[in-house]
Amino acid sequence: MNIRQATVEDASDLQKINDEYFGETRNYKKEIESKDTLIFLCEDKNKIVGISGLKKYVWNNTAWILNIFILPEMRRKGIAKQLILHIVEERHRAEMHPFYLQHVNLENAATMIAIIQMTEVRLPNFIHLIYSLF
Repeated sequence: MNIRQATVEDASDLQKINDEYFGETRNYKKEIESKDTLIFLCEDKNKIVGISGLKKYVWNNTAWILNIFILPEMRRKGIAKQLILHIVEERHRAEMHPFYLQHVNLENAATMIAIIQMTEVRLPNFIHLIYSLF
């Protein structure tokens, strides 16, 4: 598995994966070109199997982890964990304050909580309710 920053050339592939599996309203080309957003992808045998990213907020020097998308057939293989750890490294390089995770899907909550416990990701107050359920 290889994790790398997405390029504009990846935008159409990312959009196809998003549209087919996840249905988020997202313009990957615009996000990749943005100086405040870093999109990362995980490849397995030259196939994109995972997508995530980092949105930087300069005004308070914080970062938000963007959605973490893993292809259904590739789940439970540690890809989300690898993406999060890569994003944590990037945050350290940029010398930004801790992360915040905006949304946690209930079906993935236990996995996300495990990842959160090993990193420095912080949860906004409305997510603490979900976190406390586990």
